[in-house]
Amino acid sequence: MRVAITGAGAWAAGVSCLTEMARPQEAGDQVAIPRPSAIPPRELRRSPAASRLGVEAASQACAAAGQDPAGIRSVFASALGDSDITDYMCRTLAGSDKLLSPTRFHNSVHNAAAGCWSIACKNTSPNTFVAAFEHTAGMALFESMVMVTSDLAPTLLVVTDVAVPGALADIHGAGTTAALALVIESTPESTQDVAPLLSCELEARPKSKDGTPASAPSSFDPAQATAELWPLIKAVAEATPWSGTFQLGTESQLVARLSTIH
Repeated sequence: MRVAITGAGAWAAGVSCLTEMARPQEAGDQVAIPRPSAIPPRELRRSPAASRLGVEAASQACAAAGQDPAGIRSVFASALGDSDITDYMCRTLAGSDKLLSPTRFHNSVHNAAAGCWSIACKNTSPNTFVAAFEHTAGMALFESMVMVTSDLAPTLLVVTDVAVPGALADIHGAGTTAALALVIESTPESTQDVAPLLSCELEARPKSKDGTPASAPSSFDPAQATAELWPLIKAVAEATPWSGTFQLGTESQLVARLSTIH
């Protein structure tokens, strides 16, 4: 499969746009939760971090690609969803007062960020949410590329992660809070000279035991989808060629190669 990357967006510690990914991340960088202009102020107050991160990164990617947020199809993904809300719900239900916040319960579903994007942008196009723990980035990228190559329609890929708090971190690792987005399109002649091209192939190979991807900040946990996708989007930001792999399971992987504009 071969597609063009026509836009990208990013939000993480020390990063509030794609171009800032090209600079080294500092150990003391903190994540400032964004206030996306696409979400009305009243809804913004009730929107959790994962939704705000996803909408911000998605808005950046659509703006860079010149795509209308109201019309583009999307694939949202997260390794664990909003783990902060999961922690809150577990602690509440384990306590004596088991009354949950209706707003937080409403936002506990795994596809809350996708729903927030659809409502904020009045987008009625199909969207998909992918969750596959440490295989999430590969599965989401594969899903997006299949949609683009089969239907020849632009697709927005958005990956979000929230730092894992409390007891859940002992199981999953704490990780960090971040969102990354790509707009990918088919590759007619009109895009081949103006956008980086991404080629991917399926390959049968046992899963390796590698740690956090080399170019992802050390604050990321290897299982985070944003950690897996970070090297690819960083290469887009730096306009440099890149190659790497995304695990799709224990016995298969997606081999990816990014070529820059000639």
